[in-house]
Amino acid sequence: MTKKIIPLILCIALSACSFLNNAPKFTLDNADKLPWLNTEKALNIDDLKNKLVIVYFFHFADETQLETLEILKTSVNRYPDELLVLGVNIPIFKYEKNASTLRNFCLKYGLEFPIVHDENSKIADANSVFSSPLIFVLDYKNQIIQEFEEMPSKDDFMALIRSKIHEYSKKKKLDMQVKSLIFTEKEKLKIERRNENSQITSVTQNGETIIQEQSSKKYNLFFPCGVAWNEEMEVLAIADTANHQIKIVDKYSKLMDIVGSGAPGKKDGKFRNASFKYPHNLVFDGKNLIVIDKGNDLIRLINLDNQVVQTLDARQYKGYNTIANFANGFILGTQKGLLLKYDRENIKTQMDRFSSVTGLLYAKDIQKNKNIKAIFVSDGKSASVYAYGKNQLEKLDWNGSNLVYPQGLAYSSGNLYVADTYENKIKIFDLLQNSVKDLEINIENCQGDFCQSVFEPYALIKAKYGFEDTIFIADSARHRILRHTISNNKTEIFFE
Repeated sequence: MTKKIIPLILCIALSACSFLNNAPKFTLDNADKLPWLNTEKALNIDDLKNKLVIVYFFHFADETQLETLEILKTSVNRYPDELLVLGVNIPIFKYEKNASTLRNFCLKYGLEFPIVHDENSKIADANSVFSSPLIFVLDYKNQIIQEFEEMPSKDDFMALIRSKIHEYSKKKKLDMQVKSLIFTEKEKLKIERRNENSQITSVTQNGETIIQEQSSKKYNLFFPCGVAWNEEMEVLAIADTANHQIKIVDKYSKLMDIVGSGAPGKKDGKFRNASFKYPHNLVFDGKNLIVIDKGNDLIRLINLDNQVVQTLDARQYKGYNTIANFANGFILGTQKGLLLKYDRENIKTQMDRFSSVTGLLYAKDIQKNKNIKAIFVSDGKSASVYAYGKNQLEKLDWNGSNLVYPQGLAYSSGNLYVADTYENKIKIFDLLQNSVKDLEINIENCQGDFCQSVFEPYALIKAKYGFEDTIFIADSARHRILRHTISNNKTEIFFE
């Protein structure tokens, strides 16, 4: 028996050696002409030599990849000197071709490894990559030694990284200089903000003029992606997504409370001890706040009276994306297009299927004299908005106006407000006249270049603010919440 096994093992070993000798080499030809993130300069193939390299081909609109990104981030954090992760973004949708939008994605989800924006798929084509996601493992000679269409489990992937680093270290093939290639977008953003919002003053000491630079602006929010208004308490809840917190702000823009430690996690308990990971949409249910905890794929409940966070749903469905109030509870939308009704007894029923539910709104009496109750649904992947009326599903006709990626929704007096995120606009759809226009933005308490536009608006909520109908806007990539008063068409920064 042993005599038969030994030749078989030898045969497999020889085959493996033959494969490695003929393994294809990864190429970065012409990558110096493409936009790069998290580096000071474009990397070339020589920068990859004598390193263990993971190449991740992706397109950032694929929201199912958050778990893969978290595993890659864990790998880099554990082996910062030995391992180089290289992301290659291959745009599929038109809005993915915008390098600024890709940069916001990196900042929002804390990606700090080099990423090249492969605008026209030149790197992908040169390496015979025709679909994403795809993962290459490169040896110290830039040869592709393994390929994965799906990320293995975290334990299996870390075991692979560990074994390869051990193997190459024994051969003395690792140059341990990975960190020297990296200059993160977060560090660049700090410099940009300091330059943009600093006040330069001169002070004379002992006859010598000293130049001092003082920051004039403190940023509390980082990519806010959810807003909810409690009319009885007159408070606004904000999903401070990239800070992994929920912030409660009163009607005077004063910060009242912070929910979450700020460290990513999924811990229940008291406000400061609890943790979230990329919280997104949220709604009030009385004095409770229901949160889509997107990074954990959970629904969390925040009790404002007891100041306690608890997990309401432990992944009964995958890919929770958005949430809205409903008559007897709330409705949920998922990345895979499921629309679910969730009543207060925790019973879910499926209502319909879309491409990807990115925004939800339950509105009453949307048309005069017809008393129609409606659920509005944003479908990001199909770039459409749908409405239920009398149990019938209708795709809204935008009268020749095209949406790019609709998400947040709000309704007031016959008008449907839509946050068209990657078009960087708020659209107003007059449901009675079937006409469409853009919301004019002219922020009164604002200085600089960002007073007449929004950048990746994500969530909207209609509120009765005093005696005025107001739309709160999560202007996510500008890290602020805007308050737009409908009657006089005035906009101001409410919190940032």
